[in-house]
Amino acid sequence: MQIRPRAVERIAPSARFHSWRVLAGVMAVETLIGCTVLQPAATTPVEYGYKDAEAELDHFLCYVIDRNETDAFKGAKVTLKDQFLDEPKPVDVKDHVLLCNPVEKASSLDDEGKPKEGEPKNTPRHPLAHLVCYELVYDFRTARTVTNQIDKDGRRIKVVSAYALCAPSGKNKVTKEDPKPKTPEIPPEKDLDHFACYSPPPPETKEPPGKVVHLKDQFVDGNFNVKSPQLLCNPVDKTVKGEKGEREMKRHHPNAHLVCYSVSPVKKGPVKEQAVIHSQFENPALLKTARVEYLCVPSTKKA
Repeated sequence: MQIRPRAVERIAPSARFHSWRVLAGVMAVETLIGCTVLQPAATTPVEYGYKDAEAELDHFLCYVIDRNETDAFKGAKVTLKDQFLDEPKPVDVKDHVLLCNPVEKASSLDDEGKPKEGEPKNTPRHPLAHLVCYELVYDFRTARTVTNQIDKDGRRIKVVSAYALCAPSGKNKVTKEDPKPKTPEIPPEKDLDHFACYSPPPPETKEPPGKVVHLKDQFVDGNFNVKSPQLLCNPVDKTVKGEKGEREMKRHHPNAHLVCYSVSPVKKGPVKEQAVIHSQFENPALLKTARVEYLCVPSTKKA
């Protein structure tokens, strides 16, 4: 807006100074021959990047479930909606497939393979918020470009089918000192979303060993080779019918995705641990792990 010079002359100097202070930082101010011209300050759109995803989501280390020594899951029917599904989709949730722990990740290692002192680590913000993943079966084909701490320049991932629904869960480890731990609490919904995970086609060639990182959670503490991405996981809205009617869980962090890379320990060996878990599907259940399978990394996704 342009203010006439005569109008400006009627304003006391102190009032003009006060008006300039109020507008500073919101409008750009120019003075032209006794006239004051106010222009909107330039703004630059801020793109949501993988570091923003890391601020909302932890890294996870996922273990394959040994179904032979795990409480049976009777299944459930839910309705899901994510960025791949234009309309809510009714699906059958089947048996356990993965238990995922929040994990500390160190990427900078010294010559002995130990985390370098003073170098940044990815430390869990919600160490009690785990994921238990249940089998999903339906075909869905698409491709997306993901960006994260491992693929900083972006990687195109093609998916061909749904793999699992991962539900926020509490977990208490079974130990000799505590063979029957108490049932843990489900983490608050604002701390961790549900995820629908999709898998790519099988690799045509054997994967070479990838980058070595140090991973530490409640089960393991060691170095792992990070290989190719095997799952793309979207935050998802979930609706489930119960005795008290329908309950809907909305996404709280719709832009924070997970990309799960296959990993192999530098020092081989099974990881057979037991834990009591509590999710919105089970309260409680006893799970046993068989081996480490995936490192899931906070990521962004675009078409």
